[in-house]
Amino acid sequence: MTTRRSIAASLIELRYANVTFQSKTGSYHTGTFLGGGGYSVVHQARNIDTGEQVALKICVGPKSSKYFYHEAQVLLELGAIDDSKPRRFVPLMDFDASNDPVFLVFPLMRYPTLDEVLDDPAFRGFSPPKIARLGARLAQAAASFEKAGIHHRDLKPANIFMVPGLGPVIFDFNIARLLSSRDDISNPHFLPESSRLVLGSPTYMAPEVVDGNPSSVRSEIHTLAFILAVVMHGGSSFFDTELGRHLSAPQVMIKKRNVPVSLPLNLSPILAPVVAKALEPDPERRFDGFDSFIEALTKAEAALSVYRNTFFISR
Repeated sequence: MTTRRSIAASLIELRYANVTFQSKTGSYHTGTFLGGGGYSVVHQARNIDTGEQVALKICVGPKSSKYFYHEAQVLLELGAIDDSKPRRFVPLMDFDASNDPVFLVFPLMRYPTLDEVLDDPAFRGFSPPKIARLGARLAQAAASFEKAGIHHRDLKPANIFMVPGLGPVIFDFNIARLLSSRDDISNPHFLPESSRLVLGSPTYMAPEVVDGNPSSVRSEIHTLAFILAVVMHGGSSFFDTELGRHLSAPQVMIKKRNVPVSLPLNLSPILAPVVAKALEPDPERRFDGFDSFIEALTKAEAALSVYRNTFFISR
């Protein structure tokens, strides 16, 4: 049965297909529809001047334009400050605030998201050392964002590209929190922390953020650990477990803030305690910063690699 929503979505996709968009620095002609959400659609497009294939993220509603302005500001600041190698975010290539509709231009990423990898019927799971390495790389990315004065606030498998030979690359900074003093209510495009709006994906949020508190390093660590717990369980099956149902209902987590979290040791007796500590409902019981979280994950990866090699040699 065709729903009204699916018809509307199809019309939006068609509306922006085979259209030329002009900025002050380039022209882009749209082609294949790549995806979309509640406030945007993404099309593959060709830079008319250079022939380069790019991804064009197009605003689909006037009330959504503030998210585009905000994402552009975040990415411009991140691009100017973050000198980590390799960069673990998709950089902004072009943006012009005078456009109507507003659009952002990104490199075309021909890679699956972590969400798509986990949902692939052929996926047989990551090894524990690879999960620890994934966690360390994600934490290193979040640490580099934090040093640039940014909290992503919407980290989840659907916002992470898995690039062969490189690992995770993060995108979708439209609700990221800028920690600088310039973030105040006088900026018409600012998403004010004082609004008490819950910005992000509640399933992956730390309970204190759902409760209306600002994002923090410890809340970002909680979100990363939640992602790792999902990966350790092989994907969406995590949400069928008692712990998954518990963690994916942050309102319950708020009420059970003093209840310690534990992951089944059969998932990995070395990695499970690290992830469980990062998932503690009480932020004071989590890792106190990205460095300590990265250190624990790196040690877990090393220990798991030794254990794995010893296991195979002994056989």
